[in-house]
This record gives sequence, structure tokens and C-alpha cells, in this order.
Amino acid sequence: MINEISDGIFISDHQNSEGKNGIILGERVAIALDVGTYADEGRSMADFIRSKGYAADRVLLTHGHSDH
Repeated sequence: MINEISDGIFISDHQNSEGKNGIILGERVAIALDVGTYADEGRSMADFIRSKGYAADRVLLTHGHSDH
């Protein structure tokens, strides 16, 4: 599940820890943050980004960690 926590800022469910994955929808681009450990987590985020009319082609990993 993906929930908006502020205008254009979303958190996405993560199987290992709550609130670790995020999405930012800007005026021109969307960025997925720390897309998760499992393929279905990343796929869900990409599908959500596409459903909002953005290309799902930007990922920002905030740090190297086993949860993303």
C-alpha cells in the first residue's frame, strides 16, 4: 500500500520495516527512494509512479543497506 504523507510525498509498504520506501512526485519527474528488498515492492512503486503519469526511471538509494 502507498500512502501520501504530505503533498506529493508518499511512503510505500516494506516487508522488513515500516516507512522505509518513499516516492516524491515533482513538477517534472518522480523519484523512488529506497525501493525495497523484494521485486514486488519495487514493481508496486513503479506501477504507482506510472499511474500518476510519470516515467518510472529514477531511483535514489539513500545508503547501502540490506533492506534496499
